[in-house]
Amino acid sequence: MGPTLRGSRVSNDDKQAGPALLVASSGGHLSELYHLAPRLAGLGERIWVTPDTPQSRSMLHDQFVEYVPVVEPRDLAGAVRLFPFARRLIRGLQPSMVISTGAAPAVPLLMAAAAADIPAHYIESLTRIDRPSLTGRILQFVPRIHCYSQYNRFSTRRWHQIGSLFDNYLALPAEEQRPVQRVVVTVGTMRKYEFRSLIERVLSILPDEVEVVWQTGETDVSDLPINGQRIIPAAELAQAMADADVVIGHAGCGTAIDALEAGRLPILVPRRATRGEHVDDHQAQVAAMLASLGLAFSREVDQLDLNDLEQAASRHVEVIPEPPTMTLANA
Repeated sequence: MGPTLRGSRVSNDDKQAGPALLVASSGGHLSELYHLAPRLAGLGERIWVTPDTPQSRSMLHDQFVEYVPVVEPRDLAGAVRLFPFARRLIRGLQPSMVISTGAAPAVPLLMAAAAADIPAHYIESLTRIDRPSLTGRILQFVPRIHCYSQYNRFSTRRWHQIGSLFDNYLALPAEEQRPVQRVVVTVGTMRKYEFRSLIERVLSILPDEVEVVWQTGETDVSDLPINGQRIIPAAELAQAMADADVVIGHAGCGTAIDALEAGRLPILVPRRATRGEHVDDHQAQVAAMLASLGLAFSREVDQLDLNDLEQAASRHVEVIPEPPTMTLANA
């Protein structure tokens, strides 16, 4: 499998030497890196390394992509099985640097790069506010891998604060009150984890006349009176959010970024581990942090009501045209 453009195979002879490899698993990790890339200094030519999913096919439709096998969250054995793939890729492409926002592909690709004396950079996800993720806790002990936090709460000699992707956005009052007529509800595209409680809550509070686009991910909605789509292509979802009056979603960074990019102040509802909706409760931290920045409304499932939707519809978000550049070590 080689670098691809719009699904076509491209040989090493067709590319310039020394591309930057941008590595991420699907979902929020890929969305973060996609929006971070324009702010990273010194990238030049780039090749994406990510699983083959509807999201990556849509988001990276005009980019060079090397598809990596899917590894489930916290599947350490699956990540270990990626090491031969990672070594072959690094030897074949001889990249100028490797940059990753996690999760599973980050460990083998960055370790293979470091072993080959190629600059390796790990940018911790926006979802990790107080301490590194499992991926970060592994990589922080690997020599020659540079580790970065998007917050200053765990900036240390090992972790360097690089700035936040959320610096890109500014929330303002809407020029006029938007009636709640169109809503996007997305629970993300996480594998293995449902979020039925949010879908049921939204159903219970929305008036019948409201038009809703539902991205339901792994949640089984076959018995619910909705037209749910498991995964909506990235461009289609972005347009639906831009056309909506309100975006309601799980408190994943990909969902938050997509809503902010579309000019919408999202209502974020964290998944809870006690309901079997995630591995832990870090989404509650993300929602609270974004609410403190004025970039989201944070609500628990049982707190969400129609008034929240009306408040969210009264705000809009502007994308800052020239956010600060992020400079990587030795980049």
